[in-house]
Amino acid sequence: MEIKVSPSTIWRWIDNGTLPAYRVGRKGVRLKKAELEASLTPLHSRPEEGRAMASVEQRAMKPLTKQEQQRGLRTLARMQQLRAQIAAKYGTRSPASRELLDQSRDERTAELTRDQEQ
Repeated sequence: MEIKVSPSTIWRWIDNGTLPAYRVGRKGVRLKKAELEASLTPLHSRPEEGRAMASVEQRAMKPLTKQEQQRGLRTLARMQQLRAQIAAKYGTRSPASRELLDQSRDERTAELTRDQEQ
């Protein structure tokens, strides 16, 4: 049986008492298959629940009407205007921390490479 969860999830279930476990020797920990299976519950307990979910998703995927498209485009244009106003008033946003870390890492790598070449 494969349950496709990480080992840390299994340990968390054991620690909080959701999943009973048994110590074997000093370091071994074992689970009873029946208890593991009993602690797992299916996502959809009845087949009709899965079908109902699919029909909800299908309804959500219908194409937008012309009116909805126009409203969305107006909202997008307004958002872009607001973004420009905020940028004019406060300046552009600072780079994201990831961008700063990447830049710093690149600079440090170039510096180390120069040091090794000398």
